[in-house]
Amino acid sequence: MSIFKAGYYRHVKNCFLIIGTWPKQSKKVSYTLRVTLIGILTSSIIPAYIHIFNVWGNYNETIPCLAAQGTVIIAFIKYFLLIAQPNMISKILNRINDDWKLYNRTKKISEVMHHHAASGSRFTLIYLYSIFTAGVVWTTASYVPVVLDIVIPMNESREKKFAYEVDYVIDSQNYYNWIQIHCLMAVLVTDIFVCTTDCFIVMMVEHCSSLFHIVGIILRELETENSNITEKYEKNIISRAIVVHQNAISLAELIEKFVTIMYGGVFLVNMIVISIGGFHMILRWDDKREVIRMLLFLITLSLILLFNTLPSQQLINSSGNVFYRIADCQWNKLTLKSQILIQIMLIRSTQTNTLTAGKVYPINMENFSKIMKTSMSYFTVLKSMQ
Repeated sequence: MSIFKAGYYRHVKNCFLIIGTWPKQSKKVSYTLRVTLIGILTSSIIPAYIHIFNVWGNYNETIPCLAAQGTVIIAFIKYFLLIAQPNMISKILNRINDDWKLYNRTKKISEVMHHHAASGSRFTLIYLYSIFTAGVVWTTASYVPVVLDIVIPMNESREKKFAYEVDYVIDSQNYYNWIQIHCLMAVLVTDIFVCTTDCFIVMMVEHCSSLFHIVGIILRELETENSNITEKYEKNIISRAIVVHQNAISLAELIEKFVTIMYGGVFLVNMIVISIGGFHMILRWDDKREVIRMLLFLITLSLILLFNTLPSQQLINSSGNVFYRIADCQWNKLTLKSQILIQIMLIRSTQTNTLTAGKVYPINMENFSKIMKTSMSYFTVLKSMQ
């Protein structure tokens, strides 16, 4: 049974299919979807940068445009991660499916694997709904002037706003609905690029965490008062635990190799965008509608950054817990040879696994708080330049 046939992460698989990165998808369909989605997002960038060029030097106009395009850059970085490493995706998916076939036999181990899969699936669904809801609210908020013209009409129609500022070199007010549809499509594509990559990472980390948990379950078999346990029995249990532990470590290292370059770019761009977004919010403090939209935007970016941090923190916790599970397995009552094997596991378990940004910046909750503080310090510098 695969993790998808068990009913978990079907939404992740559907996202892969939509953006043309599912390994078993036909090349014709895959390339068609990729060209279409990249075309939609690229065609939205051109008018956005035309507007940036026209208003360059005006803080009030330039900063929100740069913030919006920073999000697009993040989306492209994450999407190109999936496009550039199809073999790695297939390898990881095959390993997960093989683990489900290999370990999903005994009741306790099966419960652990299903628990982690269900937990990760719920978490990713909540994330999907949150990001897409924020995207819809961000886009529909631009319809406020249109609604006010209907509810509280004035002598003259209010200026129509767009989801983000663009310049199509045409009369944007006359083609308002068409431009809004294009902007909405770009926002949806951005959201699905970000969500697909992030949810796939959560799926990988949850499975890896379940393997670390299984190590503890296997070692609990040593916790018995039966004095007739042989050295062969002990060695068999410890050997099984070592194999699963090595499998979990190698998968964690594979995940790190897969995401580290992407995280390096994403964390850097995210930090800069949060800084300039906060600066813009202060500049437009009297415009409550704009403040609310920018606040929603910053909360969404912070949520994405937090969501990128939590899997790494979970990997740290789950790999670190192996040390305590080994210490609790009554190893002092084992034979000398078994104790030597246990000590090897104990030494290795002191080195926790983590994900990094560009192989230089460990991703964890402590560093997440530092990033937020650094973003605020950048914001202070920008404010002083006002």
